[in-house]
Amino acid sequence: MGEDITIYQSSGSVAEYCSFLMDFLDSAAEFDPNADSSEILQAFFEESRQSGEWNKTPLDERHRIEEAFARAESGRC
Repeated sequence: MGEDITIYQSSGSVAEYCSFLMDFLDSAAEFDPNADSSEILQAFFEESRQSGEWNKTPLDERHRIEEAFARAESGRC
């Protein structure tokens, strides 16, 4: 993840965030079909939380983002 990809593109619903994450996983699979989607999501989530944007994001939105990651990891939004 050398490119600065962020989930904070705009406020959204859990379903919208989850859809973004599922698209992200689909794109990642094109580069490495054997990649573990759970590991990719975990790394992306940790990178997102460590960014300066995380602390600037309202608490309710952070909860939506966390829920979206959980749903994406389950494979369904």
